[in-house]
Amino acid sequence: DLDPYERAQRGIVDACYDMGLMAGMGLALTSMLPAFHDTDAQRQWVALHSLMGYTPAVTLPGTFGAWNSVATQYPDIGYGGVRDIGDYEPYGAIDSVRTRKDLQDYVQPPLVGHKLAFANTICENLLAAVLVRSRLCQQSPDYHIDNSQAVHDTMSFIEKACHQFVIGMGGQSASADLLATLMQSTHDDFQIWLERAAQEVVYWTAAQPDYKTPDTPAFSATDSQWDHRHCYAMDLRNTGKLCTTLYPNQLLPATNQYPQDFHNSAGHLNLGANSNTFPLISLMQGLTTLAAGLLTDCSGTQAPDEQMMEIE
Repeated sequence: DLDPYERAQRGIVDACYDMGLMAGMGLALTSMLPAFHDTDAQRQWVALHSLMGYTPAVTLPGTFGAWNSVATQYPDIGYGGVRDIGDYEPYGAIDSVRTRKDLQDYVQPPLVGHKLAFANTICENLLAAVLVRSRLCQQSPDYHIDNSQAVHDTMSFIEKACHQFVIGMGGQSASADLLATLMQSTHDDFQIWLERAAQEVVYWTAAQPDYKTPDTPAFSATDSQWDHRHCYAMDLRNTGKLCTTLYPNQLLPATNQYPQDFHNSAGHLNLGANSNTFPLISLMQGLTTLAAGLLTDCSGTQAPDEQMMEIE
């Protein structure tokens, strides 16, 4: 009885459980999005690149190229959950992550490098779920930063996605604050993080002006009750700054310009300005903390059994 959109969202959440189930067996799914699975061995986006030897070292991952087109066009996520478990690598041998271009495998000791590679796939798989869902939401004129319901629904989705991943990995579903415990956070602080992460997700993944008409809102006034002139693209073009409600401490106007700094050479929209920071900062910080909690065996979850893995 679900409409296609609701079925798709349920499928994404089910996929998070499948990802966690595989992770609990020490198997990392490495191809959830084309951006993570480049068979031509070209430069790929890496969630934890600064921890894995990226040079020059930075604190956060960079621009996510062509996010709502080729980078997410054929995800390994369907109505029934994960639809391709063929591209997995066992803990201790996640070579597709550790050998990506721009990473220096020798920076970390082997055991640390294996754990980071595994944590990286956790972050990327959960990010994949958020981006696939965001791409679906982008078609709705109600998916807008000023719509509190859109933010609330995104909060709910992020929590469900993370929770199902943890349950699949072996977490204790009876714990009401399981995610907060894993993230070493109080219930209130977890909710604050969740709201902030959702706000950033909606702001940065809502529909933006067309590449060829950068001063035209994505939806007309007849299609939506929300002012679609309020989006990061038109905020930058009209004021030189991002939303001051979300980012109140901007000292100088942004140096990046829309559309030229936010599209690749093929005209595909990137998530973040070229050669700049990945904008879903709060989400990535939370996912990184969650991955760390999972790998330190908090709250009853089971990290991969290193004694049974062959470590080089």
